[in-house]
Amino acid sequence: MKYVKYIVAALAVLMTLSCQKEEGNPVFGPDEVYVYDGNVAQSYTVVAGSEFTLDMVVSPNDGSVDCTWTLDGQVISTSKNLLYVFTAEYIENSPHQLIFEATRGEGSVKKFFTVTVTE
Repeated sequence: MKYVKYIVAALAVLMTLSCQKEEGNPVFGPDEVYVYDGNVAQSYTVVAGSEFTLDMVVSPNDGSVDCTWTLDGQVISTSKNLLYVFTAEYIENSPHQLIFEATRGEGSVKKFFTVTVTE
């Protein structure tokens, strides 16, 4: 019976230690920014006149990250998620360079994409 008390006490201690508080979101430095693009391709073919969307995941997601989408050197959006309609004018000079940039403080991350527009 004495051993049962020790075993129960040891199990109670192990259970208490295994239930430590889990960490929440990681702490970021003032210039740290991350862009997660595991499910995003680097090259796209788009039909002129249709909606083109790209959704990016950035961290930290607390409003401190500025996002910019640039198409052939021109800013087309300042949203994290892009919704854009490529008109028929884009067919002539395809492919196009699309850049997503996430900036926080002095830190920034760029992701590059190629977009070919067809009829």
